[in-house]
Amino acid sequence: VCRNTATPQWRAKSSFLLEKPHNESVKITVKDKNHGSLGTFTLQLSELLLAENLTMEGWHQLDAAFPQGSVWIRFELRVLVPPKEVESLNDS
Repeated sequence: VCRNTATPQWRAKSSFLLEKPHNESVKITVKDKNHGSLGTFTLQLSELLLAENLTMEGWHQLDAAFPQGSVWIRFELRVLVPPKEVESLNDS
């Protein structure tokens, strides 16, 4: 929570598992306690799959933001391999 500032900063991190990132998206909603939603940003993960090192960062315009808003976000996609698959890869 960032109070009484026009330039809040958050250092939040989130992780979640995806089965089919080609078909998934991430939606970020920025909210204000007094005014509700300040806007949203949606990233299609298919875009992230094409990015160098599966990483994107930069300013993103919020949709439906009033009067106008943007957020600086860094997205990183990491591939996890189940332990059993790692063992079978090592055995080959």
